[in-house]
Amino acid sequence: MNRRLNRFATAFAALAALCLALPATAQVKTRDHRKRHADRPTERVKARRGKPKKGVPPIAVTRWGPQSGPAGTEVVIEGRGFGRKVLLLVGGKRVRPHRMNDSTLAFRVPRRAGDGTIVLRHPQMADDLVVGRFDVIAPPLVRSVSPASGVAGTRVEIRGVGFRPGDQVLMNGRAIAVESLAPTRIVAVIPQGATTDYLVVSRPNGPQARSRRPFRVVQPAPVIEALSPVRGAAGATVRIQGKHFTGKDRVFYGRWPMQVTGSAPTWIDAVIPQRARTDEYIVVRTPWGQARSREPFHLDMPPAIARFAPTYGPVGTRVTIDGQNFAAGDQVLLAGTPVPIVQLRPTQIVIEIPARARSGKLTLLRGNLRVHARGTFDVVAVPSVAEFSPAGGPVGTRVTISGTGFTPDVEVFYGRRRLRVLQRSDTSLVVEIPRGARDDVFRVRTRGGEASSG
Repeated sequence: MNRRLNRFATAFAALAALCLALPATAQVKTRDHRKRHADRPTERVKARRGKPKKGVPPIAVTRWGPQSGPAGTEVVIEGRGFGRKVLLLVGGKRVRPHRMNDSTLAFRVPRRAGDGTIVLRHPQMADDLVVGRFDVIAPPLVRSVSPASGVAGTRVEIRGVGFRPGDQVLMNGRAIAVESLAPTRIVAVIPQGATTDYLVVSRPNGPQARSRRPFRVVQPAPVIEALSPVRGAAGATVRIQGKHFTGKDRVFYGRWPMQVTGSAPTWIDAVIPQRARTDEYIVVRTPWGQARSREPFHLDMPPAIARFAPTYGPVGTRVTIDGQNFAAGDQVLLAGTPVPIVQLRPTQIVIEIPARARSGKLTLLRGNLRVHARGTFDVVAVPSVAEFSPAGGPVGTRVTISGTGFTPDVEVFYGRRRLRVLQRSDTSLVVEIPRGARDDVFRVRTRGGEASSG
């Protein structure tokens, strides 16, 4: 029994002496580690307890770095007591140092670093030594860009992972405005003057990530603001005023192509096609869209005269001209002189023969366009009878009738009987009293009208 007690006492004394032989710094390090990480269970790795050996130097860390970076970053730990038996764990997984001596340990951060906690483990230490936490900065990755195209000023959403404050978005080699930035989403604005290019998320002095496809910068769709003139005939040149014209635009009158004679970013000159027959909208088409005029262009079809009636008449006669495509502003000329228009419709014009009008062609005038009617209109005077002589006589007496407006078609009546005209001039007629005649009046009739002596 005494022997057993002596052996137990000897072993206890040896264990006490060994504990007293351990340096104070190692004991403090273990206590400090436990205190600092009592509330961070993810950073504490369960210690591997082993039988302490006399003379093993403690592990001490004086400094380490860098403390953040992407996977693959080389981390250097400086201190003392590093040896082959020291194990390195990052995020709970063993990592083999690529360089190690008693005072320096270097390793590269693995891709899967867990929470990034760096721990040193020695078989002769009661607890692991937590060096610190490495902040793994993932490189940016762009997965999608929406929309894929747009005009300057378009807000673009860049989706991906690994975005961090300070990241920039580059386009055409220049940084563009960033409206918002989150770890998986960036909203950037396409600047004025930008051209089609990839969107690049760039980290200063760090990695970059490029969109899978270039962002297509397009021009704004054209806009038509006004037409000048707003009406005209086929062949007329129309100025289309607006914006965002490119110089390679196609212009259409309805479905008919128009010839472009000149253009600038704010206007286009185009010709109304000869085949145009109705009012139509004018359309400008560009690679970026199309624009339509607010109102249709009013097409003035060339007027045409089919007929007019009557073909003769005195001053004051109303003449009806039938045809088509008559329009407000048209004028009618008789023998080159304007005549008043009483009524104007698209298919009919009514004029009135004015005083001092002369016989001649009827012409419709529209700008520089002249349309002539077939035939002429004869202005005839209303006949008048001033006197006749002799005032009486037997059958066969020749009577001279004086007056005006005696035209070649003149007819003379004595009562109801028609007399043969023996002589005629514009101002006198000679007729003969027929057999069986009784006292009566002379009547003179022409195309211009009729007059009597009584």
